[in-house]
Amino acid sequence: MKRTKSVKVSRKYQITIPKNIREIAGIDKMDRVYFEVEEDGKIVLKVLKKSWTDTYAGISKGVFSVDFIKKERSNW
Repeated sequence: MKRTKSVKVSRKYQITIPKNIREIAGIDKMDRVYFEVEEDGKIVLKVLKKSWTDTYAGISKGVFSVDFIKKERSNW
């Protein structure tokens, strides 16, 4: 199943992945993508699904004070 769609490159060299392409490729918010440029100049976009650690990284930031953390670590 091959799907194509044309998009315009913005002044900041950004593009928006069209909704139907995102759905077909399974691209979700916060997923990472990377580009491969093949020898013939073809650009291939690949999806890197977010990991559990990426999803929850920083979730508790600011919950515990630095002093509390130091005290807890000293008890290890």
